[in-house]
Amino acid sequence: MLTAEKCVADINDVLGNYGVIPYYDKGPFELMDIDSHASAIRTMTAAAAAEVLAQVLKFEHGEPFVRSVLISLDDWDQFDTMLDKNNDLADVY
Repeated sequence: MLTAEKCVADINDVLGNYGVIPYYDKGPFELMDIDSHASAIRTMTAAAAAEVLAQVLKFEHGEPFVRSVLISLDDWDQFDTMLDKNNDLADVY
């Protein structure tokens, strides 16, 4: 199961390998395997997915990652339900 801690660790790996500027300039889509994170989210309930992404959003560099995952999930049948669980996610999207 995907956790917020795993997502933050993956973000930290990218930041360590590429730096902050490329992370923000190129974005997580180019530097990370966002599709695997989105696939893992799709296996969760909407509430669990919202909780994980909300926790990642609290991380200093979490917003670009969360936005990228949300873009990958916008065709998920639980997408709107997930956004309804947390207004901050809707704002980032």
